[in-house]
Amino acid sequence: MPQFTGTFKGVNFSKAAYEAALRKRLREELIKAANAWFDIVVSIVPVWTGEAQGSLGPLASKIGRFVPVKIRDSSATARENRVAQGRTQGRGELKIDGFRAAMLWDSTVPHFIFNEQNNAENIGLRLRYPTPWQARSTAEIAFFRQVVKSFPARMVNPLDFFRPRTAKVNG
Repeated sequence: MPQFTGTFKGVNFSKAAYEAALRKRLREELIKAANAWFDIVVSIVPVWTGEAQGSLGPLASKIGRFVPVKIRDSSATARENRVAQGRTQGRGELKIDGFRAAMLWDSTVPHFIFNEQNNAENIGLRLRYPTPWQARSTAEIAFFRQVVKSFPARMVNPLDFFRPRTAKVNG
């Protein structure tokens, strides 16, 4: 009976390494997009007592940021610093579930909720900063622009996770 001796060359694909790299990239891109969102909201929401911007604190800590709240002292009105109260009324989270990524943020600060979508002058309030703020909807645009701009160009290449394999055959 004839015998065959030879070398077979093939490839191995490291699925676990590829998935780990993809999750890492998802997290990096999610943080970039969340930072774009955060920058817009901070630039739109005015500071009076700091409570509304304080509610961004839980999200800020998840993306390596802090809320740059500075209460401007006014001799006409003594304002209490309410940043700490705002922190307790905000929720922020980055979630990666399988290969789906999401940023969640919510605030229960009453004047944030009201001023975000309503014109305060319609109910007789005269505010220094015009309402509605529409910070969230404006920030969502920045979030998705960041995703579209950077994520596809930086997608993990599956070809990087193929490794050559050699097998000797005797027999």
